[in-house]
Amino acid sequence: MMPGTVIARASRWFNRPGQEAELDFIFKPRTERDGCGGQVVWLHPFKQYPIFLGVEHNGRSLRIGEDGRSFAFPCPDTDTPNLLAASTVFPDGRRAEKVAALGGFGDREGVAMTAAPLVTTDRQRAGCDAVEEHLATLPAFVEASGFEVVFVLDPNAGYRGLLSSSRSRFSGGNAWRRADASLFGAERIWFVRPDDKLSRIDGFAGNTLMGFESSSSKIDWLRNLFTAATLPFADDARLADAVVASGLVAAAGPRRRAIVLVLGDRAERDASQFSPTQARNYLAEIGVPLHVLRIGKIRDDGWPPGNKTLTLPDFAKALENTKAELDRQCTVWFHGDLRLDDVVRSLPPGLVVGGRDAHRP
Repeated sequence: MMPGTVIARASRWFNRPGQEAELDFIFKPRTERDGCGGQVVWLHPFKQYPIFLGVEHNGRSLRIGEDGRSFAFPCPDTDTPNLLAASTVFPDGRRAEKVAALGGFGDREGVAMTAAPLVTTDRQRAGCDAVEEHLATLPAFVEASGFEVVFVLDPNAGYRGLLSSSRSRFSGGNAWRRADASLFGAERIWFVRPDDKLSRIDGFAGNTLMGFESSSSKIDWLRNLFTAATLPFADDARLADAVVASGLVAAAGPRRRAIVLVLGDRAERDASQFSPTQARNYLAEIGVPLHVLRIGKIRDDGWPPGNKTLTLPDFAKALENTKAELDRQCTVWFHGDLRLDDVVRSLPPGLVVGGRDAHRP
C-alpha cells in the first residue's frame, strides 16, 4: 500500500441542531368532561426553568396553563395520524424538543420522528397541499406548522438612515405597518448580535438589560428590532459565526424557519472563525433558508447579493418576500432519527428541502 493512500472515511456531526436539554410528556387519563391533556416536564443540566415553552397538536399551537407546563387538546381519532410536539428554550440558550405519536385515548407510542421543511420546485403550486400530493406514496405526516425567524444584525448597517423619516410605528405610515404585519404571525422572532457572545434577544419580550422597554406583546417586535440593531457595539463583528449560531436556533424546532442577515457597507470586516461560504454550506446542510438584506452597496463579500434595502418601504417589501418564501415551506415528519441527507434520498421528484432549493456553494 502506498503511503498516504485513503483506505476509509468517516464523518461525525459536531454542530447538529437537536437536543441540548430533555423534555417529556406526562399524560392524564382521558375523561368525558376534560378530554385529553397532560404536562410537559423537563430536565436541564443546571436546573433552569424554560423562558419559552410551546406545544403543538398536529401543527396547532396549544395554550399553556397558568402552571407553565399543562396543556389540553382534542382527544385524537385512532384512525388518523396524530402528533404532539413540544419545544422549549432555556435562559442559557439550550433548547429541547419532544415528539409523541398519539393513540385514541391520549396515550403515546414510542416513536422516533424527524421533521424536515420541504418545498415544491414548482413555484406556481406551493404550500402543504402540493407537498402532500408529492408524498402520497411515502409514510410521512404533513403539517402546516408555525414559523420562526432569526435576524442577524450587522452593527455597521445604516439603521438610523433607514428610519430617518419613519422613527416609529406612528410616523412610519404604510411602510412601517407593512413591515410590522409581514412577520406578525411568527411563533418566535430572535435578534442575534454578532458580538463576542453572539447575544440572542427575544423579539417578542421586553429586555431591560438590553435597553428594551418592558413588553410582552408581538406588537413591539419591529420596534425591538431597531432598538437591538442600534445598541452600542464595541466588539469585533462576527457575522458568519452569528449566522452559523442562528442556524442552530432556527433548525432546533419543528417549524418553518428562515434567517434574515442584515448587512451594511463594511461586511468584509468579519472576525469570524467561519467564512461566509462555510456558513452558507452549513445552513444548506441543516435546511435553513438564508435571506440577505443590504442597507448599502451590494459587495462581493461571500454572501448572496440579496435585496438592496435603502428605505423603509424597501425593508417592508423584503420582509414580505421573506414571508412569501416561508409560506412555500411545509413541515413534514418522517419516521426515524434521520439526517436531512437521508430525507433527501427518499424524496420524489418535485420536492426539495427548504434552504437547499436556492443554495449555490
